[in-house]
Amino acid sequence: MLLGCVEQQMYQWGHYEQSVYRMYHSKEFSPSNEIVILQKDIEKAKENNKQIGPGVQAHLGYLYTLEGDTVAATQMFESEMASFPESKVMIERLLRKMP
Repeated sequence: MLLGCVEQQMYQWGHYEQSVYRMYHSKEFSPSNEIVILQKDIEKAKENNKQIGPGVQAHLGYLYTLEGDTVAATQMFESEMASFPESKVMIERLLRKMP
């Protein structure tokens, strides 16, 4: 009976919100540090058979573009589209604007 009261999170968010916050509000923001943190979050989610939250892979892709790694950025953007097909229009626009 008590099991019905346990709340399950649909997505694993990791440090996504903190990463976005640091990007806009921290003078010590470093895309390479954020990449490492988010990669670990994604690996942990996979290990625990959890789905990473919408936007996490897209944010990671954006961080890769800040570092000039368009190959890794493209992979992350494509992963976001595969996981969340509703993001396709936005992600395709981002891909077209990449150098």
